[in-house]
Amino acid sequence: MSTTHVATIALAALFVGGTAPSAAPPSPDPEPVLECPDIAGHLTATPSSIDRETSTSLTTTLVWSVDVPKRCPESPIVTLERRTVPLLGQLTVGILGTTTFVLRLESEHRDLARATVTVQGDPGFITVSLGRPITAEDIAKFNAQWMQPASIKQALDFATWTLQNRDPDGVWGTGERMAAMVRMFDLTQDTRYLDHLQDLIQVALKYRDDLPLDRDRPDLIRLTDQIRNKVGLAAWGGPGVDYGGLHHVDEIVSSLYAYPIAAFARIVAGHPTLQVRYGCDSLSGKTCRDAIDYTNYVRETVGVFLPQIRRQRVGGFIEAKLTHPVEYRNRPTAADCDKAYEDAKKADPGNLARWDQKHSDCNLLRDLAGQALPHNINLTFSMVLIELSRVLDTPFYLQSPRHSAGAENMRDQILVLISRQQRYLLNHLNPGALKDQYSSCERNFCWYYMDSRTPDHGPHPEDADHGSMDMSYVGLFVRDSARLRAAAARLHEPLPFTDSHPQGFARTFVATLAGGRNLKHDVAGAESDPPDSDNSRCEGWLELTRADASVWQACHAVSLRIVDGRQPYLNIGNHSALLVSKQFLPP
Repeated sequence: MSTTHVATIALAALFVGGTAPSAAPPSPDPEPVLECPDIAGHLTATPSSIDRETSTSLTTTLVWSVDVPKRCPESPIVTLERRTVPLLGQLTVGILGTTTFVLRLESEHRDLARATVTVQGDPGFITVSLGRPITAEDIAKFNAQWMQPASIKQALDFATWTLQNRDPDGVWGTGERMAAMVRMFDLTQDTRYLDHLQDLIQVALKYRDDLPLDRDRPDLIRLTDQIRNKVGLAAWGGPGVDYGGLHHVDEIVSSLYAYPIAAFARIVAGHPTLQVRYGCDSLSGKTCRDAIDYTNYVRETVGVFLPQIRRQRVGGFIEAKLTHPVEYRNRPTAADCDKAYEDAKKADPGNLARWDQKHSDCNLLRDLAGQALPHNINLTFSMVLIELSRVLDTPFYLQSPRHSAGAENMRDQILVLISRQQRYLLNHLNPGALKDQYSSCERNFCWYYMDSRTPDHGPHPEDADHGSMDMSYVGLFVRDSARLRAAAARLHEPLPFTDSHPQGFARTFVATLAGGRNLKHDVAGAESDPPDSDNSRCEGWLELTRADASVWQACHAVSLRIVDGRQPYLNIGNHSALLVSKQFLPP
């Protein structure tokens, strides 16, 4: 406790008993003694001015030096941005807004030099207006935060690097951005979002395992799925400790890339002017890639995973689910899992807890062979099917000379599958075990992350992150429900989803997940650890604004919260979803 605090407590105690005595105020901290006042520093920042509206790089290079006379201490402690640095150096740092850098002599609590970088076009703290209308400022803030040249370049560089290096985890950032571009075009009709989306699509397709953009190059090596033992599958793959280091195509990764590609094709199919803008020019002499090609590529990806669909009769209806590959019975082996685990520990020993979990997940795969994949993976695959079925339903695609044979039959096949996958989710809401264990699940919708059972791993309630993906499906289905219901009637395959289901999911969010300052970890109400670790996961839940405006209010408050001068929970996904879902707020 400081001297000042002790003095304050003493004075307060005297006031309780009567009149406070007169006392001199506490002395201020003494000025630091300068051991060597001749120490001088120099600091420059290049560039010293950045315009975010035009610059493709939000970095500056700091160059500094410290002059220490011989009679002074040989090694004074010098810091730059609270980091100890040598007396001479250079450092490139990223910045988002106007920033002043300080070179400081810590032993004497003295600033040696300062350099300010002025940043123009900084949106400052992000806000989203209240009420239903979208304002010009709302869109300007989004564009300033996510659509300036440096942000676009960074996103394309990230996508290229992760896809080129077969890093499946890159899909979480790139897929989120691609989906945000779909939302923003649907909201604004501004082609800047489609232009960026198409650039990302081209990068994604360039590195799909079958190399579809290079089909005229049979000399190029197509990657082998080492678990399915197939070469050049029309999906996105990579290795990982959780798969024994074996290269394989992944269901959720492939769906997260395929969904925005299908959505791009759907958008173009419905806009004649866009068909010209993004169409093929036969006179250009360049390899043509347009919405027709994209549709065919998505069809190929769907075809990779259709053999993993399992159907079963429940009552008078059939439900369908996407399942883990049966090949997991043989690969990865326990030896594969151990080797990948040991290699990861050697390469990155600081992430031991992560490798332990992935090693456990790897050995679990043999028990999961042929069993149902998690609900979020089933539903994200169904999102691909919904968007693909819309394109396959259009004259734009069906009348193209490049449309695939059997397109109408495939359309009807996947429309039936959409209904049966939906039934699988709804048939697994509120199982008795969850209602018995959690009181919140007696009142509101609860479901497991995955309903597959294994000997040593019991199921757990759906978490906020994967639940957000589930709700993205709910929003997409509701937007397209009239067409899907008409198709279901024609195909005699009724859709089980009713108007009460979005309301039920919204109650789960409002009453359970958003019941405090921070979002809870799962639909049963478990606390997040750390408490704010799920606060950025509103993206899909915001789809439920159409059922309850309280969802938007809760997500608005947490997603834009300012903490220590930052907005740590804001991302391009929840920002775009906040804007799109405003239309469902009360007038």
